Amino acid sequence: MNISIITPYTNTPELMRNYLQITLPIINKYGYELVLVRDAECSIEMMNEIEEMIKGNDLVKNITDKTSQGCSIVNNKGVDNASNELVLFINNDVFLKEDTAELMKEKLLSDDKIGIVQALTLYPNSGLVQSAGHVFGDYFNTHCLVNRNPKDKIVQTEAERQGITNACYMMKKSLFYQFHGYDEYFYNAWEGLELSIRVHEAGYKLIYYPKAVAYHIQGSSRESIYRNEDYQSAYFWTKHQRLLACDFHKLIKQQLDDISTFSFDDEVVFINGSTYSYNEWQPLIDLFKGKVSKTSIVIFKKGAPIKLEEKVNLAEYKEYKKIIYLCDNYTNIKSNKYMFAQRDSSSDLVIDITGNVIEVKDF
Repeated sequence: MNISIITPYTNTPELMRNYLQITLPIINKYGYELVLVRDAECSIEMMNEIEEMIKGNDLVKNITDKTSQGCSIVNNKGVDNASNELVLFINNDVFLKEDTAELMKEKLLSDDKIGIVQALTLYPNSGLVQSAGHVFGDYFNTHCLVNRNPKDKIVQTEAERQGITNACYMMKKSLFYQFHGYDEYFYNAWEGLELSIRVHEAGYKLIYYPKAVAYHIQGSSRESIYRNEDYQSAYFWTKHQRLLACDFHKLIKQQLDDISTFSFDDEVVFINGSTYSYNEWQPLIDLFKGKVSKTSIVIFKKGAPIKLEEKVNLAEYKEYKKIIYLCDNYTNIKSNKYMFAQRDSSSDLVIDITGNVIEVKDF
């Protein structure tokens, strides 16, 4: 059973050139089909270069509609033009390793109950995790384990998810058609996640498979054309919120259980430096059985570094028994080495909304 790779593209010449230089040798080696689908006006120079790079290669199809139609429509069109039963969706800002698709294929075909397989995607510059699937809370979702070291145990643990990203996922074409493909209401966001959720709700497994690895620049292909995502987000949550279980805290608990110095009976002070209120964090806090205190620090911009010396009372800070810092991503707080050194931080933890659990002593 062979593979068709479906790749939409926009007017991003250097990115597309690099994508083809990496992908063409892979399809030539394994005999995969590559279906390129244009989703916007592109320069004549770019189109000429693409045609030159794929000239004489019978494994490549280039669908060249000129109008901007959005990710759902062009991906659906790509599948309609695919010759093979297995379809691998990747954006042109995703670079496969040579064996990525073969590993995904092997996993997908190992169990009829598996609906879709997602690779571990890494940021190419840092080599850290971009996505290990999705986790969900109350009206929010995020990629799992963002910026985590890919060698960490939790990253290397294969897992079933409620939702996964089509930046790099594989499924059978027959299953894709069974679910009527991507919902074309979604233009530039949500479509891959939303399809995966429908597949999962029907009883199929969505597998995050870390043995298969790809590099994802994230946003470089989609952000070349701006469309407001607010209406798409509202549509997504209206369709699926009642069926999605809050699960981000389960990923966190899995890691806390592995920390020998940690107990849910400990006395804990939470310091919330995230852009999420304690209401969103409550499923995690409910796991703690000991005395729990909560405080917050003011955050003015999502993703901004948290400077503890400007946010906490040092005298009180030194006396706290155990601190758990809550943040959007652990990288927001890791640079507070001076403040961490002002107290016994040996048992303090940082927990972020993407599911990371980091011991402060490891910074």
